[in-house]
Amino acid sequence: MELDDLVVLKQRVLLQGMALDEVCALCNSIPDLAPARAVWAEELAMDQFRKVAVEALCDPRQRVLINYHMTTLGQWPYSGHVSPLVAYHPVSYTHLTLPTKRIV
Repeated sequence: MELDDLVVLKQRVLLQGMALDEVCALCNSIPDLAPARAVWAEELAMDQFRKVAVEALCDPRQRVLINYHMTTLGQWPYSGHVSPLVAYHPVSYTHLTLPTKRIV
């Protein structure tokens, strides 16, 4: 990839963000992490997601990135967003994600 291509890619990402498969590919380029895979909500039952999330949070080589629609959660006027899952509380079925939005 040429330097000009990288500049264009960076500008597109800054303006439009990244698709889930692009985020997955980026994660797979990071050494020492477990292989990344994209999983859509309809592919896992909630119990399965909780199990996968807890296992990942317990393994220092794994990460869980949540792709969600911010406006649906009351974070207007944004749309799709990806944040890392950093904690899960099984008793209350709640999780904590960290904000990653770049404010310009």
